[in-house]
Amino acid sequence: MAKPGLITLVIVTTAVRAFAADSDAPAPAPNAAVEVPAVFGSPAELEARFSALRALRTSADDAKIDRAFAELMQAKFAANWPNLEPFSYVLMRDADDALKAGNRPRQRKLLHFARDLSPSLLEPRLRVVGAGIAGDPADLGGHVRELLAAARVLFSDFHALTRFVANASTLAVLVVLLGCLIVLVVLFGKQWRYVAHDLTLLMPKGASPLFAYGLFVLLIALPLGLRFGIIGVGFVLLLLPFIHMDRGERIAASIAFLLLSATPLALPFVAGAWVRTEGRARDLYALTRTMRADEAKQRLERAAGTADAIDAQLALGLYAKRRAELDVAKKHFERVVALDQKRADAWVNLGAVRFLTNKTADAEAAFDKALELDPRSIPALFNSSRMYYKAGEAERGTKALGNAQQLDPERTGALVTISRMIGARFMVEETLRAEHLWQAAPYPHESLLAASATDALSRWLVGSIATELFALIAAGWLVLLWAVALAMRNVQTALPCPRCGRAICLRTDKDLPDRSLCGQCYHAFVRADVETAMRIAKEVECRRHERRRMQLVALVSILFSGAGHLLRGRVAIGAALCVLAAIAWIVGLSGGDVVPFPVRFGVTQVKIPMLATAGLLWIVSSTVALITVPKKD
Repeated sequence: MAKPGLITLVIVTTAVRAFAADSDAPAPAPNAAVEVPAVFGSPAELEARFSALRALRTSADDAKIDRAFAELMQAKFAANWPNLEPFSYVLMRDADDALKAGNRPRQRKLLHFARDLSPSLLEPRLRVVGAGIAGDPADLGGHVRELLAAARVLFSDFHALTRFVANASTLAVLVVLLGCLIVLVVLFGKQWRYVAHDLTLLMPKGASPLFAYGLFVLLIALPLGLRFGIIGVGFVLLLLPFIHMDRGERIAASIAFLLLSATPLALPFVAGAWVRTEGRARDLYALTRTMRADEAKQRLERAAGTADAIDAQLALGLYAKRRAELDVAKKHFERVVALDQKRADAWVNLGAVRFLTNKTADAEAAFDKALELDPRSIPALFNSSRMYYKAGEAERGTKALGNAQQLDPERTGALVTISRMIGARFMVEETLRAEHLWQAAPYPHESLLAASATDALSRWLVGSIATELFALIAAGWLVLLWAVALAMRNVQTALPCPRCGRAICLRTDKDLPDRSLCGQCYHAFVRADVETAMRIAKEVECRRHERRRMQLVALVSILFSGAGHLLRGRVAIGAALCVLAAIAWIVGLSGGDVVPFPVRFGVTQVKIPMLATAGLLWIVSSTVALITVPKKD
């Protein structure tokens, strides 16, 4: 597919600013000091073409709108741009105004124009889907096709995909941290009073229970005191109640603990995603595809002398070519083929520059070299055919064009249509492929920044211990806990009384025939050997306990969905619902910028859809939890 790109700063600094304004005031005259050769169109011609946007925004006549859009698309192809991003955002704002005015057909038309002007932008495609569903909900096939097109943009365009990876990896780490902590905290909260009860039995008979509870609190604070970080708290959250748990609870707690302990190992990947999204790979993308590239050019020029500078040289060559600095572009492309003679894309671009500077023989040699390296190169075949036709060699041109059509008729047909619109000097160029951008090394200072960010986050999570060592310690700790739990299967730990919640322990209630009730409930309701007033008081206590228990289960089910199931002993479904609750909370906090994502998918921050999605997920998961949570343990 054709890889069009940038044009002069004249458009960025004059036309965009003028047409983005709310008034119909004429755009300022282009800077006369900047000259654009005829191959790209003079500033006056470009100014006249971009006046189409003003007509597109203000005209109420559908025929004029369509004609203005056609003029703008012609300017897009003539300038060899892949995107007119500023204009697409202007049209999306106009579409919002049309919706406020109740003109849904105009809103959809403007959104379609915004999508077609910038086909690699994700936001216009998603808004087209939303407007289509609202305007014509029956057209399911059309909506699905638009969604599939948006998915293709997301997973084929480096710029969109890197932003998605950075945000998704950040979201995943936060969800794991929150979800696993919820599971461990709830399981700990379910058992803590019985752990504390057993702890008092280790104290001398003369020690007060307050002293035992103080030791209990000290154990909880131990990881912070030893600077194990926030994840180190999981050590104690697992240590104290582990032998009190049943088998299902131990498995769920172990999985949560392992995920929590392994989270710091993902931090380098997350930090690397930030660097790749906003670093050298982003500069390479900007230089080859977008309109705002001056800062990227300056950074890449400083890095162009390094050993891995092939992609930088190629990007700088494309930038110079689109600014009609053909001699500069030729030097960059020649530098690329000198560094790596097996880059077919560099030979295609070098041939295009040679053709534009009337070096036909040299251009033919470059295209032949590109086809030798990649016989299926559509740009090389198409450019060769254009060159042959211009030289009067129609037979060779037809043969090259026929070969291109056999390989990819749809793409070749589109290129032919564009060439007829633009003229004989149209040449297809090759931009950096997504795999080259993924492999682009970051700038040295960005690598240091990623390492610093990883180290700072690791210290917050696991303290001063190396993350790999912490993961090994956590795994060993878990194995030790399981070994202790299996070895102490015959140790009778405290259990909750199902009626009043007190601890049941045969060591303190020696006359109990079994462990189904605590001593007080056994004497009050089974043996009935206590006074009536005491039995009534105990019944009141039991009812209050059950009411408090139900209220607590309902509250935690609303806040964290599956937390209520965990309290009731339904471990598997409880852990799954807790993960959904963690996703809802993290998405909501991110959408509200309480926890900001590293990057966004558009120029503006889209908060309302994220908040709405988080709210819907939270409501659904909490409703499911409230309906399905058992009434009894």
